[in-house]
Amino acid sequence: MYSFKYQIFSTILALIGVYLATQQNFLTWPISMISCFIAFFIYIDKALYAKCVFMIFAIVNSFYGWYLWMYGGPNNEGIYVTRSSTNFLIFMFIIGLISTFAFGEILKKYTNSEIAYWDSFYASFGIIAHWMLANKKIETWIIWIVIDIVFANICLSKGLHILAIKCFLYTLISVYGYLNWRRFCIK
Repeated sequence: MYSFKYQIFSTILALIGVYLATQQNFLTWPISMISCFIAFFIYIDKALYAKCVFMIFAIVNSFYGWYLWMYGGPNNEGIYVTRSSTNFLIFMFIIGLISTFAFGEILKKYTNSEIAYWDSFYASFGIIAHWMLANKKIETWIIWIVIDIVFANICLSKGLHILAIKCFLYTLISVYGYLNWRRFCIK
């Protein structure tokens, strides 16, 4: 139902938004909100329900990220790129696995999703990565690299070729984001 032109428009906005995130530019947030809004309708049409939940989270979390990047931190000057503790990363990984399984079970039981667990994997770890992006945690880029490779394959299986290319480009931009943020990381 949602045509090629919506995929193109959403992809262009999303790529601009992710690139702006690599530059720590607060405009990433409003651009990402628009992209996620459009993408929601593409994904719902393809029965990628967990991805739709992620899109809703991403829109809401974008307000949080926008605020943090503009006014968070000391003296309301925005926040800095930092590293997460090993314990935090282990905890987030466990939460991601549990939510992948739980959400996958819900989708499998109550929807027509053909790839409930893969869809849930992206959504679960995407929520974690998006929250970490809002908080400028450098490890967010590593999570994005992994889940974008996975989601590129999901898009291909659903005939969403433009979005699969977007995921491939996201992966490259995420590598750049990690390398760029590493220069600014304060701990």
